[in-house]
Amino acid sequence: MNNLEQSYKKILEVLSNLFGNKSQLYQRKKLKIFDLEALSLALIAENISFSSECQLFR
Repeated sequence: MNNLEQSYKKILEVLSNLFGNKSQLYQRKKLKIFDLEALSLALIAENISFSSECQLFR
């Protein structure tokens, strides 16, 4: 498997540069994962050809 953490950080950095902090607007409850983090995980799963993000956490 490719270096998952390194790929995640690169994609998250690019997405943060594109969108800024727009996904971290005021929320009533504390979020466990932000939108950009979820999007970067989905992009990594697509890049590695996983059919589901659930397979990332096995």
